[in-house]
Amino acid sequence: MKKFLILSVLATCSCSIINGNEFDAATVYTPPAKKVKKELVLNEKCEDIPAVKIFQVLDKFALADACETNEYDKDLTCFGLTVYVPKKEGKIYYDDQIIKPSKKQCISFEGTYQYEAGRGEFKRMKTVPVLKIINKYKQ
Repeated sequence: MKKFLILSVLATCSCSIINGNEFDAATVYTPPAKKVKKELVLNEKCEDIPAVKIFQVLDKFALADACETNEYDKDLTCFGLTVYVPKKEGKIYYDDQIIKPSKKQCISFEGTYQYEAGRGEFKRMKTVPVLKIINKYKQ
C-alpha cells in the first residue's frame, strides 16, 4: 500500500513538471493593492465648542449659550459665550434646545451680529459671533 501511495505521488509530480505547471521562480505572489486612506486634516475654522443651548428665540434668529463638555461625566455645561443662531427654513427652534453638530461637522463663527439689550438707561449694544456649522475636516 505504501509503494502504491509513493508511486502515485511521484507520477503526479512528474506529470505536472511535464505539463509545465512546475513552480516558476519568476512568479511571485503579490497581494492586491490596499486602498490608501486619505489623511484627515482638521479644519482650522472649527471652534472648541461641542454644542450650543438656545435661551431666546426671535423671528429670524435665536440666541444661544456655548457649551463645553464636563471632563468627568461628559455632560454639557452651557453658559458664558452667547452666539447668534440663524434660523433655517422648516426647522423648529425653542428655548433650551441643544444644537450639536454631527461627528463630521463642527461649530465655526462667521462674522458678528449686534443687537440692543436692556431698557431705558440700562440699554446697551451687544455684539455676538454668528454660528455656522461646517465640515470638520478639509476635503
